[in-house]
Amino acid sequence: MFLPKSAIFKQLGHAAVDEISEIASEEIYGEGAILFEPGDPLSHFFILVEGELEVSIGKFVPKKYTVSNLGEFVAWCSLVGIDRCVARIKCSAPTKVLKIEKSNLDRILDEHPRSGLAFYRHLAGEIARQFVTLHQFVAV
Repeated sequence: MFLPKSAIFKQLGHAAVDEISEIASEEIYGEGAILFEPGDPLSHFFILVEGELEVSIGKFVPKKYTVSNLGEFVAWCSLVGIDRCVARIKCSAPTKVLKIEKSNLDRILDEHPRSGLAFYRHLAGEIARQFVTLHQFVAV
């Protein structure tokens, strides 16, 4: 399956990756489809398999960035205790994603603490990278 190829899963143990693969569902969206609007409830996140997503953050002059690399993820806010989306996430091309429910992921990572630590370390780095990119402080 795709999961081991995604950077966020590369450092996880095989058992954890196998279990996460079982709870991940593949979804396909057409160009223009909206995955989330600001304020939408969050209980899952998406990992990009193919296609392209436009993420817009901000109400009056939104900052935008594109998610187009295999394995990048969106709606990660659900993973850090934010239960409402803060961005508009739109497919800017036909797009395939893996959808993973946070509650199911938490259960698996609790059962595999080393994998959980590796997952959240990578997530922290990804959040920092997206923040820097969005605010154009420095090149990462």
